[in-house]
Amino acid sequence: MYVEILRLSDETVSEELSKASQQDVEFISEFLNSFSRAADNDSYTYLERVGQYLKNENLAQPVDRSKNPWFAFLKEHPDLKEIPEMLIVDENSSLVQAFDSLKSSIIEAFAALDCDLTGNCQTQGSARIQGNSGSIITSIEQSETPEVNDKIYAHILWTTANSVQNRPAEAKINFFEFDPANMVDQKSSHLKGLSLTGGIYNNSDFHLVKESFYTTDTISVLVTSIEGHRLIQLPISPMEHYMTNIDLSVHKTTDLRLDDMHLKTLSIFSIAGPACQRQLEGLNSDMFAVSGPRKVVAFLFKNRKRIRIYDMVEEEEEDEDDTLGNSGISSELNTSF
Repeated sequence: MYVEILRLSDETVSEELSKASQQDVEFISEFLNSFSRAADNDSYTYLERVGQYLKNENLAQPVDRSKNPWFAFLKEHPDLKEIPEMLIVDENSSLVQAFDSLKSSIIEAFAALDCDLTGNCQTQGSARIQGNSGSIITSIEQSETPEVNDKIYAHILWTTANSVQNRPAEAKINFFEFDPANMVDQKSSHLKGLSLTGGIYNNSDFHLVKESFYTTDTISVLVTSIEGHRLIQLPISPMEHYMTNIDLSVHKTTDLRLDDMHLKTLSIFSIAGPACQRQLEGLNSDMFAVSGPRKVVAFLFKNRKRIRIYDMVEEEEEDEDDTLGNSGISSELNTSF
């Protein structure tokens, strides 16, 4: 049927689709013969029963479920139908009616979310991040918080023009930690920060390109040099030791300047060792997306015509390098289209 639809639409039909085995022909023949075996000798009986499901009206010939054990059990115990978790089959609705009912239920469920909850929220504090005239904020991202009292992490990637000609812009990642538990303890700062830059690795000068949360405790960072790109899986826990407290009372304002926070600045390679990174061969990208639950990283090439997907699942092979295995980056990476 699909092949015939393509032919009627003047579409090109591949040779593979045009092929039909003897078994396929027998199936089609058996299907056509079934129409002539109706009890009332009406060749359109089966078609009518199928067609009624495609109309926006109740079924003219509902399915006979009298011999169905589950249907009989529910009929003997009608009180079970009152249980919310019990899904009762609508005997008289067509597929069109069932779809419209499902659509209405979904719209109704999400209608309550389309409202402004600002008035129902209590502000615990805020800080507006600003840069100087020569800086550009390229990305801001906040971690997900499964629990109310969990720490909240955020990072800002910003760049400043390089004074050296033909050199890429200098980029920094300002990483912040907000701990709601310290809001009660006035002796502890609930806002901390750390500044990360590129650096020298294997005699190559690397610059930060892009970053994103891989999981709530790991950041994926893309760095580049004349030698190519590297992907770094940066754990958050080692960074907490180097974070500097940000005392908002000292600033006397909620406006914090990127270049005036006095955060400790470290090279990303001083935290991310060889086990946390890998060289990416033949990659020319400045955009990527990560998914920790799916364990994949996807890169969009600069020509915007090619995507490369990396599988982050570890390969269980005896001869695999331990350093690579611990990085969480599979050796089977290069899947592009």
